[in-house]
Amino acid sequence: MKRKPPPKVDLTELSGERNSPYVRNRKLFEWLGDDEARASLYATLSAAGKPCLPFPSRAIRNMEDKDCKREDLRSGHETVFLLAHAEDIKHVLANREGRFSNEPYRALGTGTFMLALDDVDLRRKQIAAARRAFPTSEEEVLKLCAFAIDAAQVMSLRGPKFDLAEFSEQVALRFCSALFGFAVKDYGRIEAAMRAAYNGLNYQILGRHFTTEPLALPTAERLMGELLGRSALLIDEYQLDRDDLPEGLDKMGAGLGSFVPVMKKLARMPGELNGEELAVLVVGAMAGVVGNVQASVCIAVDAIFRANKLNEASRAAWLDNGDELQLWITGALRLNPPVAFLPRRAQADIKNLPSGLVLKAGAECILCMGAATRQALGQISDLRQLREAEKDGLIFGLVEGEFPQGGPHSCIGADLARPLVREIVRHILRLPGLAEQLDPEDASVIRLEKRWGFGCVRYPLIYRSDRRRKQQSLNVSMRIKAPVGQNASALRALIRIGAPRIERALREARHVHFAWFEFIDNDRRLVLHTVYDGDFGAYIQHFALVVGDMFDLLFQHIEDAPQMPVAKFPGEFVDLIRRYNMAPAMGYFFSAYPKSDTAQIMRDERFRP
Repeated sequence: MKRKPPPKVDLTELSGERNSPYVRNRKLFEWLGDDEARASLYATLSAAGKPCLPFPSRAIRNMEDKDCKREDLRSGHETVFLLAHAEDIKHVLANREGRFSNEPYRALGTGTFMLALDDVDLRRKQIAAARRAFPTSEEEVLKLCAFAIDAAQVMSLRGPKFDLAEFSEQVALRFCSALFGFAVKDYGRIEAAMRAAYNGLNYQILGRHFTTEPLALPTAERLMGELLGRSALLIDEYQLDRDDLPEGLDKMGAGLGSFVPVMKKLARMPGELNGEELAVLVVGAMAGVVGNVQASVCIAVDAIFRANKLNEASRAAWLDNGDELQLWITGALRLNPPVAFLPRRAQADIKNLPSGLVLKAGAECILCMGAATRQALGQISDLRQLREAEKDGLIFGLVEGEFPQGGPHSCIGADLARPLVREIVRHILRLPGLAEQLDPEDASVIRLEKRWGFGCVRYPLIYRSDRRRKQQSLNVSMRIKAPVGQNASALRALIRIGAPRIERALREARHVHFAWFEFIDNDRRLVLHTVYDGDFGAYIQHFALVVGDMFDLLFQHIEDAPQMPVAKFPGEFVDLIRRYNMAPAMGYFFSAYPKSDTAQIMRDERFRP
């Protein structure tokens, strides 16, 4: 269905005199959940000289704090502050005097989520350990990126229609699994934990102030806890000088050569962090990378489509020059950062924010990162200036040593996330015929779907997968009539007698690679297998017209036969074959020569000495 126009932003709608707290809450939620309305809100606040927007929250104050006394609980709508002034946001993130806490993150568990830690010394130790263990060679990082993309595309890009959110998530998961050194059997656990963590993170940052999902946080905490335990166990095993541990790791990292996984480096390097603290680093870094990489890729590709930049000139320039593509991605993410909001709580009365805003002790703030990055973008006249602007840390949270907690928005995986995002986008741009999917009801474009304004959950795209692999598989399973034994014998005789004619027709068609019949289920079913080139309908109809009489004889022994003679009713024949065709399990189909068709192979065979 056609996308609704963005809601109109009118700050008077948030007036307590005009609307109740509940109505004001719903109105703001509507604005924040729409990219265009959110941008309009930021522009309106900037034009009005309002660095902050107080709003009534839906969340119950202190319910996430297990040590909170009952008398400290507050009923009704607590006031939460949206900070939208760039300099205020940088001041809060820098937190030089330690007056802002990461307390809102604690519901996710301080034992599994690094962002919940306020311990500056521990953060420094984590950053130091990560710098020693993470790969620093660009060649090594790009090799990891290529490994992850190749692994993820096998299933995610197996057909013409795909979900960019799902593909980019799978690439990030494969990347992290190989980077840290998990076993193949750990993949399902990592996938479930990272999805729950990202949902819980988004809920705790913003969602809980506008909606209620009581299972989001406990689910995230449980699955992250399980992954933490597994990570700690693997780190213990990596401390042993045995190359065969943990089981399955060589398979997960196949193709990476002599690459040493991060958990192995962490386990064997001297340091002050114990095994559990190292495991927290691993799980926390993964939680910070996977969801943000997924969001960054979706936002960047969406911006390319919105700007009508998917043309041959732009595509060629970006594919040839990674720096140019990185600059474009940075520009897109400045308009819509993957981390759209960040929560903080004032530890004391705050009176020295650059805008003059005053906050009381205990005030919860939501930092509007998009407002800050848009204000910074407004000062840039040349796209190349974004190269320097990237260093402010507002998008990827670059680690800068001058800040006490490692950076204004520190993320120890930033130097890994940036090239990974770029390489995923580059891979997507290489797909032939890339386009956004259309809604079957009204042919409108299906846009990027976000949750709570920043969690990218779905982005349907389409491409010409036939240009990447020309072969298709056909597996038609047909039930044999009763009496089964008699009809199965008749079918065997028919195949034996008709095989020369069938083979001649297949060879002359010049678009069939392989074909065979198979009796299964104690002769109750006959399966026709073929591997062919081109369009399904044209392929099936061709044989309806060429050897339709052979199919007429075959269908005399098959239940639910199409209207005959087949040559006279080719459409009905195609419909039946389509109905009984069984796709490969999970859509997986391997080809050793994906771009070679039958005609080319036959031509090469003919001239081979």
